[in-house]
Amino acid sequence: MRGDHGRPSIILEAVCSQDLWIWHAYFGMPGANNDLNVLNSSPLLNDMENGVFPQSSFFCNDNEYAHGYYLADGIYPEWPVFMQTITCPTTFKWKRFQVAQEDARKDIERVFVVLKKRFHIIKNPARAWHPKKIRSVMYACIIIHNMILECEGKSISLFVPDEDEPPSPFDIDDPRRDNQILALRNKSIHESLKADLVEHIERVRTDIVVRSI
Repeated sequence: MRGDHGRPSIILEAVCSQDLWIWHAYFGMPGANNDLNVLNSSPLLNDMENGVFPQSSFFCNDNEYAHGYYLADGIYPEWPVFMQTITCPTTFKWKRFQVAQEDARKDIERVFVVLKKRFHIIKNPARAWHPKKIRSVMYACIIIHNMILECEGKSISLFVPDEDEPPSPFDIDDPRRDNQILALRNKSIHESLKADLVEHIERVRTDIVVRSI
């Protein structure tokens, strides 16, 4: 059991976009874990380290970054692929970044609420079920949830399977894997990206204010 739950639980790790489309789900870890423990055993981290996750380089504040990032809470490590909020902002720019990050991160909380309201089987107790069956039910609900979004035309971008062959994962002794792990854990890149995002949000806000005037 977790400290914030008075009953046995199983953790769901999920990644969703603003339209509540679930792009990644990892379910099945017992409840006596935090988000960081789940991350260490998640295929999401393994794919990052093995170089088989989507390539999504971008520019922010005129600086280029090799990988996209996930909005996360404070328990996640300060890596370039995770962007946390600023806990105690001391400037107006930091406060605006905090608001923007937390507003966008509410999407994952919304998708959990939608799943529970749409599929009562998730909300109700399942102690009598075998863990394998619980896992199958959860993944089935997530797949149906995405199908509903697509059928209702509420998904921002339709999922189109890549026709090209997926990249092969790095071997365990491949130097590229070591370089990838170092890049994914580079705290200085994380700090640089956060600073650029703060400036970007401030610049966009200033532009909007000037245009409205």
